[in-house]
Amino acid sequence: MALQLPGTGPHRFWGFSPAYDVRDAACGAGAPADADAKHVSFLICPADVRHVLQTLANARASERSGACELSFHVYEEHPEQLARHLLLLSVALDFELPRRERAEMFLEVMGNTMLRERTAQYVAARARELRILLARETGPLALHVDLSCLKMKERDALEQVLGTWADNVEFDVERLRDERLRGFYKDRYDVRRNVLDWDYSMGLVETAPIIHRVHFREWRMNGLAYEVRDAAYCAPNRSLASAAAGRQRGVSVLKRGFWGDVVNTPYAPVGVECADRRFFEKRSDQMVKTACDVAYFNVVGWFTQLETGRAFELRKEDFDDFAYGASVGSAGLVRGFLRSDQPGPRPREQAAAAFEEIAEGDEALSAEASAAKLALDAANEERARRELAARRRALLPRFCVVLHTGRPLDVFARARLAGACAHVHVASHAAHLLAAPMARLLAERATVAVESARFLCEVHKEAKQRLARKLVELGERAGLAPVKPAAEVNGQHDSLVIFGFERAHEDARRAAATLRYGPSVGADGGVTAQDGAPAADGGADGAGGAPAADGADDAVAEAPDAAEAPAVVPVRPHAQAASRAPAEVPTDPIGAPTARVCAVTGLPAKYRDPKTGYFYANAHAFKELRARHAAETALATGTAAAAPSSEPAAAATTPATLAAAPAALAEDDVIRPRHPPLVLSSGGATRRLNKVA
Repeated sequence: MALQLPGTGPHRFWGFSPAYDVRDAACGAGAPADADAKHVSFLICPADVRHVLQTLANARASERSGACELSFHVYEEHPEQLARHLLLLSVALDFELPRRERAEMFLEVMGNTMLRERTAQYVAARARELRILLARETGPLALHVDLSCLKMKERDALEQVLGTWADNVEFDVERLRDERLRGFYKDRYDVRRNVLDWDYSMGLVETAPIIHRVHFREWRMNGLAYEVRDAAYCAPNRSLASAAAGRQRGVSVLKRGFWGDVVNTPYAPVGVECADRRFFEKRSDQMVKTACDVAYFNVVGWFTQLETGRAFELRKEDFDDFAYGASVGSAGLVRGFLRSDQPGPRPREQAAAAFEEIAEGDEALSAEASAAKLALDAANEERARRELAARRRALLPRFCVVLHTGRPLDVFARARLAGACAHVHVASHAAHLLAAPMARLLAERATVAVESARFLCEVHKEAKQRLARKLVELGERAGLAPVKPAAEVNGQHDSLVIFGFERAHEDARRAAATLRYGPSVGADGGVTAQDGAPAADGGADGAGGAPAADGADDAVAEAPDAAEAPAVVPVRPHAQAASRAPAEVPTDPIGAPTARVCAVTGLPAKYRDPKTGYFYANAHAFKELRARHAAETALATGTAAAAPSSEPAAAATTPATLAAAPAALAEDDVIRPRHPPLVLSSGGATRRLNKVA
């Protein structure tokens, strides 16, 4: 059930849920919380490093920041997204830059299609360092990035992506993005401003009112989410370039262009939630702050915690002056609410101004002496900055980011990941990976968080709710236990759907999910292996494997503790499931199963009789249904017609037998089709059913 949204694009460069601490998510759902144990988490298609930075910042601020080693396994399908992970992580850990400047560059690179010239040069310099990291495994990130899970061809693809970020590589992002917009809006392109106003007013303003209408419109029209003062955005953000598979003139090609999101803003990862509730206050029915301010506060807070180990707090007199894009001219900056309390060299701008004052004030020095003094002071300042950055980097928590790419099933099958992950994060477009192979990653007790469609503008309210319930179903089929029951999950207000996992109850939960939802049907109409229940060896009578209709698989999914059910009168599915529920299932709120249960045996059914509308599990149950249908028809019409005596099953269900059966139920307790029977096409399925009949 992978999300296929044309406006979102094939490549996601930012996530659709706010950042959270993966350790808190694991502890909140019942996973063990050992402060000294190694914490391993697996992030499936997170699209950015928000969860990594949030976890590191909280770990750095804790009293035992160095006691627990953090391991983040990051899986992305495309090398462009892995390269973005490395870029954003290198920007966040570049302690040689002031926090304000670093935060502005971080947000620009994350969400803008166009950059300032200075930021573009910085990205090119970072790309060169990252290429050295891939080739020699040296540099500031060498201790924190593990490339051992990447094959050589995957490393080469990653290095090739980093090579396209150089200044001399052409990337006309404005034209490419306009082509995407024309393909998305089609006939509505000329009135796209009205379309995006509708998306904001009818969907986004209810879920994220902190996002300002003007900011939303500016990003949808021009691709600029974070603008710093009156800066000129004239350089393309080459980190958003990617290659998508397609067909051109009948030939499969990889076309380089802009294949990112053009509908859903980059405010959801960092700009819609924060710990300081003052940002969400209203005055005259208007928000006092915007998503840009919230994002700036969150990112500066991360960097402050990583550097100093203390939380970033705004004083009351500084709050009104704190705003993204205007921090340099604000009085709050002068008062020092962004100034570090640790001793260290002054920022570059202050040092340069001091040097200019020295050069102007000391008239006795010649021009050559002044230049030499400035050069010496600049060298000393550069050396001091590097020493300070090294000291701050040494105080970081022990962590490692392990990169993965390739086929998901191959990644999940790696031995080093088996039973190691205490927490797994799954992006909304990768929710189809909630299947049995992913469960082998989880530890004995673990948690799983799946993104909902809360901040997706292309998904309507009703569809968000249906998707949230479908996520609960997928999780239960995989042996997970939702923290919230399916009835309480709200896709309009919940950013994540949280599950708990216990290895001891995995099979029981899968069996209960199969009884509730029925066997999962794949794209080919067959029962998939996702349910994880063992196959039944025989029919309801215990005979060795009665064949299904026309050679279909006779391996029918069955609950592990399923007892042999008597082939008498079909009962309501919820009554049958109540007597067959596994004893090991914890007392979680589980609703009544659906009608996809065999009306005769009570086993999970994958066939439906087109004449009666009942579900059946095998050929024996099919014949029994037809015999009972003939008997009920004879009773209703008052005729003497009965089932053929050649059918042994029918002989046991004559009208007299039905009347005398002690297990017979009232008329309202017999299963009735909830809708008219499905008439299958005559291309083969109906012929096979009639042949068995």
